[in-house]
Amino acid sequence: MYETDVLVIGGGGAGLRAALEAKAYGKKVLLTAKKGGNSSIQTVGAHCAVMDVPGNSDSLERHFEDTMNSGHWLNSPELVEILVYNAPAAIKELESWGVEFLKDETDNYILMKAGGHSFPRTIRCKEGYHQLYKVLLNKVKQAGIQIFHNFSVIKLLSDQQKVWGAVGVNSLGELIVIKAKSVILATGGLGQIFKNTTNPAGISGDGYVLAHDAGAELIDMEFIQFLPTCMIHPQQFSGMVINDTLRGEGAKLLNAKGERFMEKYSPQKMELATRDVIARAIYQEIKEGNGTLHQGVYIDALELSEEQILNSFPLVKRLHAKGINLTKEYIEVAPFVHFCCGGVKIDSSCFTGIEGLWACGETAGGIHGANRLGGNALSEILVFGKIAGENAARQSSLSTDSIPDFLLKEVKMLKELLDDNPFHEQINEHLSTLKDKIKTIMWDSAGIVRNKKMMGHGFQRLEEISTELSKLQETNALGKFVPLFMTVRNMDLLGKVVLQGAMKRKESIGTHYRDDYKEK
Repeated sequence: MYETDVLVIGGGGAGLRAALEAKAYGKKVLLTAKKGGNSSIQTVGAHCAVMDVPGNSDSLERHFEDTMNSGHWLNSPELVEILVYNAPAAIKELESWGVEFLKDETDNYILMKAGGHSFPRTIRCKEGYHQLYKVLLNKVKQAGIQIFHNFSVIKLLSDQQKVWGAVGVNSLGELIVIKAKSVILATGGLGQIFKNTTNPAGISGDGYVLAHDAGAELIDMEFIQFLPTCMIHPQQFSGMVINDTLRGEGAKLLNAKGERFMEKYSPQKMELATRDVIARAIYQEIKEGNGTLHQGVYIDALELSEEQILNSFPLVKRLHAKGINLTKEYIEVAPFVHFCCGGVKIDSSCFTGIEGLWACGETAGGIHGANRLGGNALSEILVFGKIAGENAARQSSLSTDSIPDFLLKEVKMLKELLDDNPFHEQINEHLSTLKDKIKTIMWDSAGIVRNKKMMGHGFQRLEEISTELSKLQETNALGKFVPLFMTVRNMDLLGKVVLQGAMKRKESIGTHYRDDYKEK
């Protein structure tokens, strides 16, 4: 058994920032990172913050208002205020640690405009998100924080009122118990429960289910954001995010007929409408037969300079390496699942309501409401990662309890299940098939446009998979496939949570659009 003051589950930006803050309070910190999880995300590093730039007439109040409007005022004003007012300091802190941001010749931040923002306030890491991640990871290592790589947490040690730590499986298939005075969930979102997503393979909603099983509340789970412009061709670039800021620089969206179709759906904001509006517009164009050969639409950046494209879309370098030049040709894009706007309910300290348990980053809910404003996610991981780390560290000083015997018995049963059964390849194949079925079901029933019939049918199919999983568990033959079983079980459970929330919400609002209810 390992013992620590603070256990951080999740190796992405939020988890690293939380671990650093907990360590700054003199605590022993252990961080776990899942293979294919949020430590493998390679986005372009866009942050939204109101920065002090000469001539900038933006304000914290306008950033607050834009964020609330994007979320249709279903977000928590308290959490949004914390985000907006602390984002500039978070950017400055990153700079002091060595992260470089795009600046002009006078050393002022280059501010870019993105959909839903009333002012240009998006700033980019000079070398993309991987630079930010590298800086945070190096600081974690320098701080002496222990990291368990390729580690899958499968259960929190909890009685639904308090958490004592977690149980997971390492890269060797060994069951590991971690006793912790405080636990922080920072596992990212749930994109992999859908067929088409920008999320890495390991982002399947672990943190939501761990919190749910521990007694925490999940909120706003029906609000799934589809990033409207993701490459669909060539296949090797399928899912690559084409940033909002490229449209902010002037790139246009065209259907197969060459029509600038956003004139029909958002005549005032056009390509700078919020992500939910653009995703539905693209969906409708494809449905009406105006889609491209590969069932998408075109992005036209022919009138932009190479500098504009590079600054607003740094990943364009990868396209250039394969002979694709945005100043000379269109690219085909379509919406992919990108972000879960809901999550674990938290208060202003990132506390979940379960003693010893905190959440931050995309795992936490309440900040984005019905639709996330582009660029707020990376500011969020820094602001709330720091808050979670601080409060988890402070609280850990008050915890002295031992793990209850009944939880240790559950751990023993898990270990026996993992160790004592033979290797069954057919179980692996069966679970992999169920995993693919769930992804297809969710794409078909909880997509950009929904209705009672399709959601009900999807829920029924997930219930059938739940029955299959229960029967499989009863055989006690899972063996080394316990982690895969738990992943599939989590995906199935989350799918039902999303659909239940979507069926219950009898309106169209934000990312939740029902063609059997008029838009609010």
